[in-house]
Amino acid sequence: MRTVTAQGIEDARTPHQKVLGYILTRGAIGLSMSMHEVCDMIALDKDEDHVYLLCEDDAVLSPHFTEEFTRLLHATKLHDPWWEVIHVGFHAACTTIRSCGRPSCMLGHEAECPVGRPAELFGCYGLALRPSGARALCQRLFPVSLQVDTELSRLYRHLAKEVGSLEARALGRRPADFAPLRAYAPRCPANEVEAARVAWPGPLIVAPSSSPDNTDIQVLSTQNFAKQYKL
Repeated sequence: MRTVTAQGIEDARTPHQKVLGYILTRGAIGLSMSMHEVCDMIALDKDEDHVYLLCEDDAVLSPHFTEEFTRLLHATKLHDPWWEVIHVGFHAACTTIRSCGRPSCMLGHEAECPVGRPAELFGCYGLALRPSGARALCQRLFPVSLQVDTELSRLYRHLAKEVGSLEARALGRRPADFAPLRAYAPRCPANEVEAARVAWPGPLIVAPSSSPDNTDIQVLSTQNFAKQYKL
């Protein structure tokens, strides 16, 4: 299967009493297949100036999303005219967005810079792609053996895909042997004090936290368990 590895399929077939994170389930495989299909379609576009926005079905956009997204696109293009992916929506408390690394921002203007580089990631609520980014994801993200946001987190940190145990695939630290993905994200204040002195927007798209009543990907209750593992 070109979307999911054999190990990932086996993980989804193996009952787990609780899943909140990287382990694939049937629902997580469905999400992966949908994302792969969309990336395949975007990858065919020959116009690299086109930008596509992918959102989860329960995503909530910020009140002034159009204006904020336009500013984010402009700032990202100033940083990197050939950017591939902007991770627009994520769970801010569990996600690390590092400094953009641009020399001019590092020399005294970092507080005004809204753009960073995604690292550890939780939640793939919204993703902006250029056709080049879609092609990069098709080549480097798939096939997955873990949930999509975990695979993206590893890709953003330039870590190689691993085989073997679930722990090895999720926690392996071997560097990838291909060029890093040109990925960016809106920066997040770490606390109220930092929020008072920086102009960072944080995620422009959020979504409800997974709960037993709303998730079709995680396993958080006996009802979720029965849905994911029809024994």
